[in-house]
Amino acid sequence: MRWLREFARRLRVEPLGVEMPGPQLPERIRRIINERPVLRMSGARAACIVVACAAVAAGLAVGTLAGARQATSQPVAEGQPAAPASLGASTLSFDAASLKPRDSSEAVGIIGMQTFPGRLVELCASLNDLVWYAYHITWARPEGLPDWARKQCSEGSPEYTYDFQATMPANTTTDQARQMMQNFLAERFKLAAHWEKKDMPIYALVVAPGGFKLKPRDHADSPTAVAAFVCPSEDPACHRLVVASVSQLAAVVGNTIGRPVIDKTGLKDAYIFDLRWAGDAAADSPLPSLQAALRESFGLELKSETMPADVLVVDHAEKPTAN
Repeated sequence: MRWLREFARRLRVEPLGVEMPGPQLPERIRRIINERPVLRMSGARAACIVVACAAVAAGLAVGTLAGARQATSQPVAEGQPAAPASLGASTLSFDAASLKPRDSSEAVGIIGMQTFPGRLVELCASLNDLVWYAYHITWARPEGLPDWARKQCSEGSPEYTYDFQATMPANTTTDQARQMMQNFLAERFKLAAHWEKKDMPIYALVVAPGGFKLKPRDHADSPTAVAAFVCPSEDPACHRLVVASVSQLAAVVGNTIGRPVIDKTGLKDAYIFDLRWAGDAAADSPLPSLQAALRESFGLELKSETMPADVLVVDHAEKPTAN
């Protein structure tokens, strides 16, 4: 019984509060074990505690493993869409949330969801923008949203763009925040949606015949200065972008042309891509087309393909209720 008395002497406990299961549970158990010593106790009492602790530990292990199975997700393969977010399966909600029409007298400023511990802010958001965040949409655009839900933020602040702000506990995970947003949209916009698997048109960015033309950039090099560039007078709305990797090139080109571009080049090094091509409405631009610019400057090309994707289909949405 010496080991049992030694266990009792070393045992430390503290009151156990309510805690949601998840990745924080093992750390909480360690904190429970490593704090506040209790008074010495008899060997018999210690034996009872050992038995009780073993039973509790078994229960905690089952709960922790179940939570781990629910929380574990497979890593997304490069060039593949992320797995779809769940559709309001949780009752999680923000501590407080505000959605109000954006003040058209204010400059647009930062566009996109800004995340802070315990807070979400998007100062110029359409319903479409909030849906992209709530359901972790990557490149397959949601279908079924009404036209008023797709307004783009711009100076003058079109109707149905909003100032959105929400607060929540500081330890809220990103997945929990997305669930909160899903439930918020269901409440305020009466949003209902489901996922469907569809073949989507994409462009694959591949190495063109003749090979890739750039040399990798040495990471030890000092930052490269970007030369000034002005669109020619014949094409004042030309395009220009400067990025440092093929994956960035694919993402930015995809956003510009409005169709997903998936990097299938296999090129992982750092480069400097200074891409310039003719504007969409230019009739006599001295600049090449996008395809020609990619091929001539970098030895890359875009190939039209289809790829299966999980697409969010919106079944119902209403203009929002007041705060």
